[in-house]
Amino acid sequence: MGKKTEEIRVLPGMSTEERQTELLRLSELIVDEPGLSAAANRSVKVLISSHMIRLIRRIIASGDKKGAQALLRTVIPSALEFGQRLAGWKVDGMGTGHRKGEFDLPNCYQPHNIRRLYPDRIILIPSFKCPVLCRYCFRRAEAGNERPINMQPSLDYIRSWNGSQDAKIRDVILSGGDPLSLSDEDLGNLLAKLRAIPGVQIIRIDTKYPVVRPERITEGLLSVLAGRVNIMTLHFTHPLEICDEVVDVCRRLSCHGMTLRSYTPLLKGVNDDRKILKELFWTLLSRCGISPYYAVQFIETPGAQHFRIPLAQTLDLMRGLHEELSGQAIPNLVIYLNDGGGKYVVSPHEKILMPGESGTGIRKVEAGYKIPSPLNPGRYSFYPD
Repeated sequence: MGKKTEEIRVLPGMSTEERQTELLRLSELIVDEPGLSAAANRSVKVLISSHMIRLIRRIIASGDKKGAQALLRTVIPSALEFGQRLAGWKVDGMGTGHRKGEFDLPNCYQPHNIRRLYPDRIILIPSFKCPVLCRYCFRRAEAGNERPINMQPSLDYIRSWNGSQDAKIRDVILSGGDPLSLSDEDLGNLLAKLRAIPGVQIIRIDTKYPVVRPERITEGLLSVLAGRVNIMTLHFTHPLEICDEVVDVCRRLSCHGMTLRSYTPLLKGVNDDRKILKELFWTLLSRCGISPYYAVQFIETPGAQHFRIPLAQTLDLMRGLHEELSGQAIPNLVIYLNDGGGKYVVSPHEKILMPGESGTGIRKVEAGYKIPSPLNPGRYSFYPD
């Protein structure tokens, strides 16, 4: 593979010459100067896959500069990241840390790579390694760490829980990083061990690999996944990600017995447009055979606030989709409450209650909203605007 198509990696510890070489390759794409300046910061990691580079070059050649910029914003550091105040912003935007003590066992504490909000399901992180480094990622403080994780404590924890609790862990969600960063052999061994634990009925994988590194989906990997993984959730942000290579990979995945669905973070400057979202969700369903599952309102993330879309604007976007798309192509809009309150699923025609109005649901307050907690009846969580 020629230099023009190799991935771009800018990592701490590189020599000045190495960084400058990679930054020069970034400049060959259409990146604004503030973004390059941010990438030059020695503490910033940048990782763009070779597939993304080829795709963006094709988009540029087609004359769609705006579309290319939208994709680049998801992976290129912005100077805006370093001008944001981090006070009051939590790294744990999903709020799992607030409930960790609830799920400890005597002499068997919850491992650091297991996240829980619910008794019957867990998020299990087998790797923090990623195919690309997304600037909006709510796990960005950990993402890209390539050190291997010892999975034995996690497997022991699941066995202990299922052997001693009435509410079994039935549903295991492999997330990350990205689980497909594991080798075929290591992933196969992990899946086999999870399948052997009594009580585990569903295994899901959350991944970005089919979208940004479709070459990872080999026949060898498909044979590892077949019969072991029930559901695969693919992360899409923009319809331009859906090229012929990605469509082919999705069809091959669906032929191996997995239910495919999508997860889409809503991002300012990337997909905050009704036409873009309409094209994305319809193309996922019609070309890829993927059911749009979640559209996710901004998860609190230090350094990523410039991606936040105001909630009122998001509701307008979703109402428009309900007017123009088949229900099969419309995902659920969800808000993660960062105090451990769980996921709030926003109804298609949710009305925001203004001060003084009676009723249940989302309430407008100063500087944000109060949202009822699905996990704590009668309790409201604050969500900033």
